[in-house]
Amino acid sequence: PSLCLLHYQANQTLPRKDCDCRHPQHHSNDKNTKPLGYWEETRSKKRSVSDLKSDVVDLIDAHTTVDSVVYAAALRLLLSRLRRVEELTDSHILECIDWQKLKRKTDYVDGLWSRGPHSLLQQ
Repeated sequence: PSLCLLHYQANQTLPRKDCDCRHPQHHSNDKNTKPLGYWEETRSKKRSVSDLKSDVVDLIDAHTTVDSVVYAAALRLLLSRLRRVEELTDSHILECIDWQKLKRKTDYVDGLWSRGPHSLLQQ
């Protein structure tokens, strides 16, 4: 969805087959297509937090405290701008988001989900 927003902001148009979940050729409806900007990362090895020493985790946490606040604000801004693009183009972009997956992957961000289902709407 973020590339859809970028495309709209740059061109004032929306590539519907890539961005509108209800388009028949959208990747969620046509398994032969890939999402806009799709790539597979093959250069890095995923690591688990449990593999790290506690002092390393503490150091990372200290460095990312500000990052999590910025990330939460940026996510809210992205979602609000996507909603506006939906209104302007009569499209369905936010439906494309796997909300449960987003919550699972961002549950660690303080304040993002802690106030119930409408947490993203609040600051």
